[in-house]
Amino acid sequence: MAARYFVQVSASSKESLAKLQTYDFDLFRHTARQTPDKTFKIDGLLTAEQAERLVKDGYTVLMQPESSLGMQDVGEVIELPEWLAERGF
Repeated sequence: MAARYFVQVSASSKESLAKLQTYDFDLFRHTARQTPDKTFKIDGLLTAEQAERLVKDGYTVLMQPESSLGMQDVGEVIELPEWLAERGF
């Protein structure tokens, strides 16, 4: 089974956020929200391939580094291209 990572997915509209349901990915519905800057966000647990697919489809995906998984402050995130580059993809 492929490794999965905590992510935050940003969508530009409510419709784009709702369209995420069609992917059948492990996104946490109860975390869906609109931010003050008028973007829509949802948290989830995705493989790198799933995250890359969302980026190709126009979403912004922030990946949580593994080093912060066991720590209390999990606020550090990086964008998918940087995360992939660090891992040699």
